Order: sequence, then structure tokens, then C-alpha cells
Amino acid sequence: MRLYVLIQVLSGLFSGLKSLGIQLAMRALAAVIRKKLFHSMIAIDINYFDAMHTGQLTSRLTNDAG
Repeated sequence: MRLYVLIQVLSGLFSGLKSLGIQLAMRALAAVIRKKLFHSMIAIDINYFDAMHTGQLTSRLTNDAG
């Protein structure tokens, strides 16, 4: 019984660590994508921003990067 409980505790611990690792990797990847998107938007001609609405630009930075 003790061995079973130990195995279950270790299984839960490793499962949690795996989930944490995946979440950290996804956050880092999203940050890199948002940074590249931001830098590419800075290089765009100013006329583009005159034609676009602020909400559309914000939506692109937040939703499309995800």
C-alpha cells in the first residue's frame, strides 16, 4: 500500500512538473512572437496606421500572436 501511494505521489509530481515546463515554454514562445510582431509593426509606413483603427492593432498584437 505504501508503495502504491508513493508511486501515485511521484506520478502526480512529475505530471505537474511536465505541465509547468510546457506552460513556461509556451509563454516564452508567445513572448518571442509578440516581440517580433511588434518590431515588424514599427517598421511599417505611418500611412498604414492612419488607416487602421486602434482596436484592430491591439487585437492583432494580443489575439493573433496567440
